Amino acid sequence: EAAVAFSSMVVTFQRMISMMLKPLDPVVVTIGKVEAGTARNVSAGEAKIEGTSRTFSKQAQEMIERRVKEIAKAHEQMYGVDVSVDFQQSSHGALINDPGVVEDVMEKAGEVFDPSEFTHVEAMMLGEDFANYLEEMDGCVAFIGGGDHPANHHGKFDFDAKALITGVRLMLTFVIV
Repeated sequence: EAAVAFSSMVVTFQRMISMMLKPLDPVVVTIGKVEAGTARNVSAGEAKIEGTSRTFSKQAQEMIERRVKEIAKAHEQMYGVDVSVDFQQSSHGALINDPGVVEDVMEKAGEVFDPSEFTHVEAMMLGEDFANYLEEMDGCVAFIGGGDHPANHHGKFDFDAKALITGVRLMLTFVIV
């Protein structure tokens, strides 16, 4: 029964995004690990799922935690199983670049790089601990061309060492007076 109950929970978590949250508040819920049972011909007595959630706001993150716990409780009742939830908030919130710092960086970078080398990057659901610094002081993150596809954290990611030169050139624009 545990495998069936948890399979239903996984589907419900995915539906939570489209049916239960505000459509204009971007949210990602990823179920990355599922374990159940010990053999193919024995009903699973236990199951475990692990995942992450990413948002751009604390309110959305709190809503996800509340909904995950509500869904777990509902599945306990529906399937007659015991469910425990260990929902751990991320150690960092959303990374929000300061618009004034972005403007300053663009201006200084424009002194060293051709504007055709700049690309605007839309907001992404990344897990970036630099966000902790930006909660304490104004700043921004800039991508400097460290690699194409596959992206960071992919098993086949291959760093483009030319990005080191780009990064040094960018940093030097801020130290040269």
